[in-house]
Amino acid sequence: MKLIIFNFTLLISLILSVGTLSGKPAFLDLSRGMSDLGSVTKFVSIPQADVVCLKGGITQGFKNGAKVSVFKNQTEKIATLIVIKSKKNTSIALITEKNVDKNIRIGDSVKVNLR
Repeated sequence: MKLIIFNFTLLISLILSVGTLSGKPAFLDLSRGMSDLGSVTKFVSIPQADVVCLKGGITQGFKNGAKVSVFKNQTEKIATLIVIKSKKNTSIALITEKNVDKNIRIGDSVKVNLR
């Protein structure tokens, strides 16, 4: 079991260390809507869980433990995620709920759930 947790942690660290996404803090750009705070950059399926990599991190409000929603075309909700690892501009999240008729794709928009 410890080996599985170690491998999972190693995978998350590897994904986050691939590169840091640049950009200014979201609160400095008042023209952006809530749906534009982040986007899906990668989807990794491993035996323990489905991992979603996000463009958007602590700067955009994606803190560890935050619930976020994934939207297609910024209006059609696809899934709910929970952030498990967050850096300045990147995050890793796990799927907690998903619309069975829809798939998460790279580029789908992500926003923090306020409730």
